[in-house]
Amino acid sequence: MKLVNAIVRFVLVCATLSWLPLAAQTSGLRTVFLIVAENHRFSQIKGSANAPYINNTLLPQASYAEQYFTPPGNHPSLPNYLWLEAGRNFGIADNNSPRSNHQRTTAHLVTQLRDAGISWKTYQEDIRSGSCPLTDVDLYVSKHNPFIYFDDVSNLNDTSSAYCVAHVRPFAELATDLQSNNLPQYVFITPNLCNSGHDACPPLFDSIRQTDSWLAANVPAILNSKAYQNGGALFLTWDEGDGDADGPIGMLVLSPYAKGGGYSNTIRYSHGSLLRTVEEIFGVSLIADAASQTNLSDLFKVPVDLTATGGNKQVALRWSPVPGAAGFNVKRGTVNGGPYGIVVGSGITATNFADTTVSNGPTYYYTVTTVNGSSEGLPSNQAAATPAPVPTVSAPLNAASFRSPGVVSAGAILSVFGTGFGTQDNYSVFPATAVNGVRVQFGTTPAPVFAFAATGGQINVLAPTDLPSTGTVSLTVQNPAGLSASQTVTLAPATPGIFFYSDPGVSTRRNAVAVAANTAWIAMPTAMAARMNLPTNCGSLVPAAVCGQPAHRGDYVQIYVTGLGQATPNGDPSGTPLQTGNVAPLNGRPVYLTTATPTVTIGGQAVDVLFSGLSPGYTGLYQVNVQIPSSIASGDDVPIQISMGALSDSATIAVQ
Repeated sequence: MKLVNAIVRFVLVCATLSWLPLAAQTSGLRTVFLIVAENHRFSQIKGSANAPYINNTLLPQASYAEQYFTPPGNHPSLPNYLWLEAGRNFGIADNNSPRSNHQRTTAHLVTQLRDAGISWKTYQEDIRSGSCPLTDVDLYVSKHNPFIYFDDVSNLNDTSSAYCVAHVRPFAELATDLQSNNLPQYVFITPNLCNSGHDACPPLFDSIRQTDSWLAANVPAILNSKAYQNGGALFLTWDEGDGDADGPIGMLVLSPYAKGGGYSNTIRYSHGSLLRTVEEIFGVSLIADAASQTNLSDLFKVPVDLTATGGNKQVALRWSPVPGAAGFNVKRGTVNGGPYGIVVGSGITATNFADTTVSNGPTYYYTVTTVNGSSEGLPSNQAAATPAPVPTVSAPLNAASFRSPGVVSAGAILSVFGTGFGTQDNYSVFPATAVNGVRVQFGTTPAPVFAFAATGGQINVLAPTDLPSTGTVSLTVQNPAGLSASQTVTLAPATPGIFFYSDPGVSTRRNAVAVAANTAWIAMPTAMAARMNLPTNCGSLVPAAVCGQPAHRGDYVQIYVTGLGQATPNGDPSGTPLQTGNVAPLNGRPVYLTTATPTVTIGGQAVDVLFSGLSPGYTGLYQVNVQIPSSIASGDDVPIQISMGALSDSATIAVQ
């Protein structure tokens, strides 16, 4: 069935597009360290004389965010730790123990990691070895340990849970594991109440200096470890600001793959951003708030501006340089958002690559990662392309009548049929002149696209309004692979075509798109309307309701056509036609009338044309208003003919 132009389908069809969230991406980063400190805004840390290690050592070599916040109003501590683990707080707004706040869900990070075969541990300062620490002890508090709040970690608040004991470990073990390079891939570190900056404790009695001193004593071992140096990243953040402030709070990233050098940005982030980044690093799906937040990739040395251009059995890729990168890996997938399981190029030293291992037709999705030695950085943005052969096209048809092949008038809506248009449809693109890298050209002038039905091999376009009324012009279609052979198109002052509906029960019927004046009541046989699932009781409906019933003798009707030639303000023969890509004013100021009046017959009787011009709010869609003769014979298929010059088109309406 041929495609009815999208501009006319307003009478029956409203097409919508839905967007799905991207799946998680995969990175070559191998080990993630996360340290969470307590209750300070970044303005209290940055530049503070009480934080010399952070300011003089970490910040100069880190990348950091100036606008990292807790989720709005997410307080006190426990809800923020839960957010870092699960992307939500489960409605919890207190610091109560797992006994009252435990959660049955398995939709949280470390269970995602476990299911993906990725190891994890949390190192909690001041806990005892050999039990699952569900209650506070010494300077350890359960509210700073989100993992024990999940039943699948604690075995429903079991202090003897073997899984919990194996993964929730005393902080003192971290030094040994770093030295022996016996670390899990995800390492979550919680200092005690003094060292996290939660409390002011002796001998310093300064919460900021306590945290700074603890970091100075423990972070060097992380940065000097093999796990960090061979594909590691250390994130340092705070749970919230002082006095339950949302922030900004600190977010520092140290990694061989971070931009470093004190790079900072003002992108707004939250704990969901950190969760998303960790999920993307390990290639697991995005959960809860992580799916809607911006990741932290700007803080890393990541290739950006990746573009992909499809050609004939190839895709050309380009991306921006990354200072310090030894090379790049190019990865390909077949699903929007990944995974990108096929490495099509490795160790590439240039910033461009041609993938020649693809077939025409499918859409391919790419990312690029930096390479240093045996490790990779975070992936670039995704770029997609659909390889295709050089297009082929046939002579264009009038998009209303599907007649008059190869004859075109300025401002008419045309259907161009062919191959090599790709595999992605788009029915709402006007006035774009290129869709998915495909364009239709008259000579060298691109035509605005109404509907792009790539899978059906059809493109509906507007013939440029400045085409001459006589002579010929070449029509070509260009896609990323190249330019089609040209079609020679004959130009005419007008090429009338009546938009029509096909009857599901009568294959030969071409029922005109004709409505009672100032309504959406379509003149058609009652049985046809019922087969199209339209109401048939128009008289009891409001004028804007779409319905179908026969017209009556003496009714005024609006017939929708295309190809009626030049239309200018108020029909002035010396007036300026509507510029290509613009639409006639919806308020009719001015109204664009045709400079020549069509001849219209209904049931063989000539009728007066009361209006002939562009339908307000549209372009390429003309409206002809006439009155049905009172003496006409009734029937389901009363013929209508519209003529201009030597060309005409016909259809039918129902009259009773």
